[in-house]
Amino acid sequence: MRKFKLLSLLAFALVFIAISCTKEGPEGPAGATGPQGPTGIGGPAGPTGPAGPSGPAGPTGPTGPQGPAGTANVIYSPWTAFTDPNWSASTVDIFGKTARRYTAAAPGITATILSQGTVLVYFQGGGSPGTVRILPYTTFNFTQTVTQVIEPSFVTGAIQINFWNVENNNDPGTFTGTPGTPPTGNIYRYVIIPGGVAGGKTTGIGGTNYNAEQLKAMPYNQVCRLFNIQP
Repeated sequence: MRKFKLLSLLAFALVFIAISCTKEGPEGPAGATGPQGPTGIGGPAGPTGPAGPSGPAGPTGPTGPQGPAGTANVIYSPWTAFTDPNWSASTVDIFGKTARRYTAAAPGITATILSQGTVLVYFQGGGSPGTVRILPYTTFNFTQTVTQVIEPSFVTGAIQINFWNVENNNDPGTFTGTPGTPPTGNIYRYVIIPGGVAGGKTTGIGGTNYNAEQLKAMPYNQVCRLFNIQP
C-alpha cells in the first residue's frame, strides 16, 4: 500500500514539472541591430527603352553682319618660262632707251583693273632659282658688264616686260627659260588684284587693308598667304 502511494506521488510530481516547463514566459526585449552585410553582385542592365520623339525646332536666329570682302576674285598665273616668240623681233624705244619688250597674254587685265586695281609681276632668274623678286628689278650683266633693268608695264589683256641697259643704249638682248612642269630657268608669274573702295583705308586693294604700294613692298610669300595663292 505504501509503495503504491510513492508511485502516485512520483507520477504527480512528473506531471507538475511537465506542466510547469511548458508554460510560455513573457517576450524578451529586441536585440541590437547587426552589422550591414556586403553589397550583393548587381544584376545585368535591362533593355534600353525606345527614344522619345524629337522636340520642335527652335526659332531661326537673327542674321549676322556682312563679312568683309573676300579674295576669290584675285587672278594669278602659274610660273611660266620666258620664250623666244614673245620677245620683240628688234629693239623698241622706251623713253629714249633702246629696249627689248616681252609681251604675254593676261586676259584678266581689264580697263577696270588698270584704273582701280593693281598687277604684281614676279621674276626668278635662271642663275638664282627659288629666289623670287618683284618687278621692276635691277641686275648686273657680267657678259656686257652693264646694269640692266627688267620692268613691267600693262595694257588691256596683256603684260609687257621691258628690258634695257642703264649705262648705254646698246641692244640688251633677250633671255629665255625652259617650259615644262615645273618650268625652269628664267620664269615669271603675275597676280591681278581688283581694287576696293577708292580712298578707303579699311577696304584697300582686293578687300584688304593694304594699298598697291604696300602690296608691292610685301615679301612674295606674304602676298601668297594674304590671297591664298599657291607659291
